[in-house]
Amino acid sequence: MSYIPTVCQSQPKLVWIWTTNRQVMTAAVERGWNTFIFTSQNRDLANEWSSIASIYPLFIEGEGLFDSENRKLAMFHKISSAKELNKLQAVDEEIKNVVLDLHWQVIPSETVVAALQDTQKAVFAISKTPSEAKILIEVFEQGLSGVVLKVEDVDAVHELKVIYLGVEGFHYSEALCLIMAAVIRTVLTEAAAASLCVQVKGAIPSMPKRKTVLDALQSL
Repeated sequence: MSYIPTVCQSQPKLVWIWTTNRQVMTAAVERGWNTFIFTSQNRDLANEWSSIASIYPLFIEGEGLFDSENRKLAMFHKISSAKELNKLQAVDEEIKNVVLDLHWQVIPSETVVAALQDTQKAVFAISKTPSEAKILIEVFEQGLSGVVLKVEDVDAVHELKVIYLGVEGFHYSEALCLIMAAVIRTVLTEAAAASLCVQVKGAIPSMPKRKTVLDALQSL
């Protein structure tokens, strides 16, 4: 049975994925992001991916998102003006999730925040880049439950994991560890890298531990 997670505003932000790229799907699932959005024309692709990975597909039909058993689990709205934000108030009470294609650049941010806070739904905004996802979370933090990353480039998934979104408790020290490991991989041996980490940790308390750096180096 397909499952779609819902959240309250106090929980970490969630990430859903909209793609037709198998590499993007694989990278997202490896990071625990397994809710995927498909157009109705891509049901065969969703079935194929479901046979090889644990994903929760949702299909866009008009202004609704349906699971594989044709249950309506979310609304889908394109919002390009402040007036269209009224669509949020018209959502059926039984529908707990709303996905927005939000033209946030042309609507005053305070207007969007007020509309999001008034709804009792879990609201997800579509972003086409990791940097846009970060902006959406920062600007509309109090109203958004998460973002839908709509991309065909696998690097976008990797980048979004590093950018701090408050998603899945991804900590600064973990991000620092991965960045450090990637940089020093080309100039130092693993032993030298770990030694450097231990030395620097005395000056920077948030520096990751030696074993963490070694594990990161081995994963690259």
